[in-house]
Amino acid sequence: MPPEIKLPQLPFLTREMLAFGARTKWDLEVQIYSKTTFDMKISGTTREAPFTFTIDHTNDGVLNERVLGMTDIPIMLSVYYEQETGSAANTWVNVYLRANETRVAKLIGGYVGGFVSLTWPGSRMLSNLDGNAEVSILATANPAAGAEVSQNVLTNEVWKIRGVSLVLTTDANVANRRVHLKLSVFGVPLWEVESGYDHTASTARTYHFMEIENIPNANNDDDVFVAIPKGRFVGDGYTLETDILNLQATDQISDFNTLYEQFFQD
Repeated sequence: MPPEIKLPQLPFLTREMLAFGARTKWDLEVQIYSKTTFDMKISGTTREAPFTFTIDHTNDGVLNERVLGMTDIPIMLSVYYEQETGSAANTWVNVYLRANETRVAKLIGGYVGGFVSLTWPGSRMLSNLDGNAEVSILATANPAAGAEVSQNVLTNEVWKIRGVSLVLTTDANVANRRVHLKLSVFGVPLWEVESGYDHTASTARTYHFMEIENIPNANNDDDVFVAIPKGRFVGDGYTLETDILNLQATDQISDFNTLYEQFFQD
């Protein structure tokens, strides 16, 4: 009679506890969206030994994927940065346990930063829209004279738009311009606001589109203030763009800046 094999007790799981364990290839699939330049650390232990991986990734918010080979099912796992990276909303990470290149469990999903690490077991699984967002300002390149300007939501990101500013400098052609700002998704308009201000020839005005319900002074000095709908989540396919009534051939839009809260798509 073969000797009795004593297996470790739950909640820990090892390949020996599974009938197919010895024939199974285990690994961790890691997905990272990040805007920090620091390398990420993934540490943990199996029944056999502790492990640490150092993962480099891009800082452009584009999806980075890595596969980390495992000798066994991890008993515990931690994802962290050794350096202070700023806001934890700079990096989103997913970690999946795979058996023979097939996902069998999502172990970790959440934001991680210099003071915010993720652990398994024990991590609360977050939505990609939970937590504190990174507040960002995106400057859009100036269009050619006489042209409108537009800005798409960046790839792999979700925004809450908080405000937009731009400068309109008009030429000497006599015409009253009206500045409109539109939000659309795949070309379908969602909302549009207009300044309510006649912008005359040969003048420069700065327009502030602000997420407030009403504006006591719609224009003051060289500034024009416009209320926009309160923030909603927008992602791939969404575009902010101007639509200026009576825009002339040598009118110039410049300094188009978007203020938004940045999240990553999961």
